Amino acid sequence: MAVVSAFAQSTPGRTLTGTVLLEDEPVPSVPVTLHRVTAEESGPIGTQVSDSEGRFSFDLPAPDTSAFEVFLVTAEYHTVRYFGQPVHGGVVPADYSVAVYDTTSVLPGAIRVARRDMVLLPETTGGWEANEIIRLHNSADRTLVSADGMPTWEMRLPAGVTDFQAGEGEMTAPEVARMGDRVLLLSSILPGDRELFIRYRIPPELEEAVLPLGTATDTFHVFVGQPSPSLEVEGMATTKVVEVQGQRFVQYGVTGLEAGSEIALRWDAPLTPPISPEAAGAGAALLVLLAGSWFAARARSSRRSTAPATPASG
Repeated sequence: MAVVSAFAQSTPGRTLTGTVLLEDEPVPSVPVTLHRVTAEESGPIGTQVSDSEGRFSFDLPAPDTSAFEVFLVTAEYHTVRYFGQPVHGGVVPADYSVAVYDTTSVLPGAIRVARRDMVLLPETTGGWEANEIIRLHNSADRTLVSADGMPTWEMRLPAGVTDFQAGEGEMTAPEVARMGDRVLLLSSILPGDRELFIRYRIPPELEEAVLPLGTATDTFHVFVGQPSPSLEVEGMATTKVVEVQGQRFVQYGVTGLEAGSEIALRWDAPLTPPISPEAAGAGAALLVLLAGSWFAARARSSRRSTAPATPASG
């Protein structure tokens, strides 16, 4: 039986039934938790343990009246938490499962950056606010775990940046640490894709930002909010202009970067026109559109009352 909190009373006909699977085989005695996310609140609302056939069953609470409602089930296997697919709006799938994996502390060559997106917002003081989404891909069939407290993956920041923050995605702030210009991932890396969100400031006294790539990167895009200082992106080509919520962004891009590559950003004097508050909102909306994770949309849904516009090439 699912253990459901008092505020989440079940509704007849809304039952999420599924299986914990390891290489397509059911796994018994695995702790599983039902999570609910709405525009107003989020958190676990039920827990149980998979039965002898790896099965679990949760009665879902009454539908939320807001426009945003997501359910999902997580399973904890060998101290690693695994996520099932999100169920939107209480539309219960006929076949639901949570895949779990064996673990290892060594996966040579299995981790790469599938996609990296940077949104740069110019500041009137001459600095920049940088927001990044890094999508890591684990091509193995095992979860990479930390060995003796060492990070599972790391990247480098441009020298001299300030106000670093991490979180709001699938990897939360406690799972990420900064040590000098290094960003250390302290959590496990599951097979498939996981997204890391980071934010930092490039202060006005800097006139360039060099991004060293320690991991092979399939695709890297930089989106520069307009108006902006004259900017040179060494190692990338200008591809197009996108528009989000009435704000324009010049898009640069490159594919197939090897480990050890660098991307360098160089710019001229600071802007004199003020940057409107709408520009920052459009930057957040662009991040949501770029992200593959529903966590990103949820993290920002409380900050805005309208949905982001669809990018249009210009």
